[in-house]
Amino acid sequence: YVSIFFSHQWLGWVDPDENVEQYPLMVKAAEQFAEANGKPFDEVWLWVDYVSIPQVNDYMKLLAVETLHVYVTLCEVFIIVAPPCMHRGSLERCDRETYFTRGWCRLEQ
Repeated sequence: YVSIFFSHQWLGWVDPDENVEQYPLMVKAAEQFAEANGKPFDEVWLWVDYVSIPQVNDYMKLLAVETLHVYVTLCEVFIIVAPPCMHRGSLERCDRETYFTRGWCRLEQ
């Protein structure tokens, strides 16, 4: 088994990928990694914040966020997903350059 940690910018205030711009890139990257490393896809585990951190219970969310560094170190692969996109709330550009300016993204690294 191999674990992949995906790091990305949220493209909205509530939904991280409302227009489904980043998700297909994550799937493709995971498939390409599995193929290149001779791993069956069902042996590739993915860590993505929105589905890996509880979003409803604030206390559980805080506990998960406080242990983010543990998740990062346990994953064998770290993939940044930062295609050129637009944030739906702020209407600001989001891309590789803006990814590296964000505190959360830098923390994950």
